[in-house]
Amino acid sequence: LSATSVMREVYLLVACALGIYLSYIPYGVFQESIYLYKSADGYAFNYTLTLLVAQVLAHTVVAAVTSICLRESSKTMPWKATWMPGATFVSAMLCSNMALEFVSYPTQALAKSSKMIPVMLGGLLLGSERYSLLQYLQVVLVTIGITIFQWKSSKGGQENGALGITLLLGSLLLDGLTGPRQKIIARETKCTSFQLMLGCNAWALLFVTIGLFSPWGEGLEGFAFVTDPANAQLLQYVISFSLCSAIGSNVVFFTLKELGPLRLTLITTTRKFFTIFASVIWFGHILTSLQWLGVAFVLVGVGLEIIEKVGDRSGAAHTGGDKTDKKKDE
Repeated sequence: LSATSVMREVYLLVACALGIYLSYIPYGVFQESIYLYKSADGYAFNYTLTLLVAQVLAHTVVAAVTSICLRESSKTMPWKATWMPGATFVSAMLCSNMALEFVSYPTQALAKSSKMIPVMLGGLLLGSERYSLLQYLQVVLVTIGITIFQWKSSKGGQENGALGITLLLGSLLLDGLTGPRQKIIARETKCTSFQLMLGCNAWALLFVTIGLFSPWGEGLEGFAFVTDPANAQLLQYVISFSLCSAIGSNVVFFTLKELGPLRLTLITTTRKFFTIFASVIWFGHILTSLQWLGVAFVLVGVGLEIIEKVGDRSGAAHTGGDKTDKKKDE
């Protein structure tokens, strides 16, 4: 690979990271605001299925509009193949959001910060992926850093009920299955990132809508609560949350196809750190020296990932150049 190709890869990594950060940092603040919201008469928001419908509907619409505007061929649309990642990814979001009804927001973010480990396992089991020791070190550093950062705040939150912890564990497992499977679909069908997003979210919308109107679902009760004029602030949170999620999801699917599930998860995991940092500023939390130590771990982990990427590409370019010269000599 040429120096231009190496720089393109680096720029792509930085651009994807910025796109995810700028979408999902506000997303995290809006999500926390939704689950902290209480109406004038004291009722809290507990309509997770309704929120998921709004979220995946926004995803589906944005993906469809983008795909149409880009005039992407319908021949590569992987409708049948995307039912499984659609089911696993919406189930992961359902488990994660439902957990907020039983555990504190810092606890949820703490558990989700370990997502890279199940993604690695999922990649090994489903996608025949192999990771280097340095990549495992990056995972450990980033996960430890975010864990240290959030440890103090998680102890002061709500009681971590067994059901909430179980939901978070289920969410992690489902996340680990989703990314590698999406990568396989993208490789086998040659679909675009927006087609992959559209397929997964269309299936997700179908599944969550069925759940919404099932005997144990919320029906229209959640919709009535959110659209109540007395809860206008909550409606703004839900709309903003859904739009940020849809825009961010576009970047996520693009990143998945271009960079793979491990690098995507590294970016989204560090994003959780910055989301917590934004929450600290927004809600007036105080950082301890131990939490700043967590910042250092995260920065080292991210730095190692970038250094490894540049080094690998540069080495490949150098090796390729040698082979080319040798062929010319022959």
